[in-house]
Amino acid sequence: DAGPVEVKFDLTPETAGRFEFLVRVVTPSGITELSSDDNHRRRLINVTERKLKVLLLAGGPMRDYRFVRNMLFRHPGIEVDVWLQSADPGDAISQESDRLLQEFPETREELFEYDVVVAFDPNWTAVPEPRRQLLSEWVFKQAGGLILVAGDVYTPELAAADSGLDDVRTLYPVVLEPVSLEVDLTRLSDQAWPVQISADGRDAGFLQLTDDAEDPMGAWEDFDGVFRCFPTVGPKDGALVYARFSDPRSDRPVLMASQFFGSGRVLYLGSPELWRLRSLDEDLFDRFWIKAVRELGQSRMKRGTNR
Repeated sequence: DAGPVEVKFDLTPETAGRFEFLVRVVTPSGITELSSDDNHRRRLINVTERKLKVLLLAGGPMRDYRFVRNMLFRHPGIEVDVWLQSADPGDAISQESDRLLQEFPETREELFEYDVVVAFDPNWTAVPEPRRQLLSEWVFKQAGGLILVAGDVYTPELAAADSGLDDVRTLYPVVLEPVSLEVDLTRLSDQAWPVQISADGRDAGFLQLTDDAEDPMGAWEDFDGVFRCFPTVGPKDGALVYARFSDPRSDRPVLMASQFFGSGRVLYLGSPELWRLRSLDEDLFDRFWIKAVRELGQSRMKRGTNR
């Protein structure tokens, strides 16, 4: 009836490798087409045996971190290690993970085994400068995927001009706006504001959270939004802005953006409140993070092992 129809094919490969799939539709009898060239589509698929390996780094046990940690730990295709910077050694038993870290990876061998690093408002001053340089090298040369989540505790320190963290700020696809440490960003947030998705955001597959072929972005339209977003001066040259914070009292700071950094990629999330997606459906939150982690980890998965 001239409307889009989605058909799902459930396939479970028995071996790893590179496969080509062909989908072809056949015109019903009695119907003549001007051209049949668009009646088939080929797609190459890489099937890997190894799991995606993720490192979660958090300055404190914020809600997004806790929900993401638990969800990734239960996912059969992901291995997750955790460094919660605010935790004492005695708190280790409460952290669901495959491995608990007490510090940021020290050597190339330790860091380069990860495909994705997710950093929730981390205290970058607690990461020695040589290891921060190692992180940059991992993204730039090893095609690492880095997800950076802004917060209220340590991101203001990072944004300060005299923080001495220029090596980390280079990784961010946005220019963070310095704010006074006396400003209570939480206190200024008195209502939720919708997520303003950009044209690039609508084209980003990992932001399409529903199976509705006609409106894959419908979940964002139904989402009440977030209460706060870290202020930004704007995106860096070459960065893709996926969404902005729509509070008219602000300068509509960047809420989601990404940039390529060498052979790797960095995704920035300007609010620690995406857990509010769970108010619509828990699956939406889980789907966003699974798709985001896979999106950022695909370069590492495609390039193979370090050997």
